[in-house]
Amino acid sequence: MSQKGILFVLSLVGLSTFLIAACGGGETPPAATTDPNQSPTTPPVLASSQVFSSVSPSVAFISTPASSGSAILIDGGYLLTNSHVVHGYDQARIVFPDGSEFLEVPVVNSDDLIDLALLGPIDTDLDPLDLHDGEHLANGSNVFLVGYPVAIGGDPLPTINSGILSGVRE
Repeated sequence: MSQKGILFVLSLVGLSTFLIAACGGGETPPAATTDPNQSPTTPPVLASSQVFSSVSPSVAFISTPASSGSAILIDGGYLLTNSHVVHGYDQARIVFPDGSEFLEVPVVNSDDLIDLALLGPIDTDLDPLDLHDGEHLANGSNVFLVGYPVAIGGDPLPTINSGILSGVRE
């Protein structure tokens, strides 16, 4: 798929990608907790620590001279972030929690209307995160956000926050 095609597909996913990616994960997560009320078709319930340990290695700190934010590593060594993080710049610095750093990673494409940007590719052995559309999530579903909120100075470590899906806009 072309880089432009990738960005189009990601635009369909929208900003919820960051929340939903945390539910999907990259590598196989640790064993899920058992809930006797779950049907066999219900996805396993993961503790927040399980989500964090599964997802955080592939969530990067991204910075430009004017701003910073979070990015997720996806297939092909590309990184997905918000366009407002890289707005006005054609490259950014990327740092992963394991300390691996990539300077001058090119901004491949961005769309200010949907606030998404694609950077890369980079050469890394880290596992990419799977993107999910989230259509199966019902209102009231638990969601997690893993990233770097308002980072000040240095290279911060990723954080996790949780909430519930309160509604879906189309």
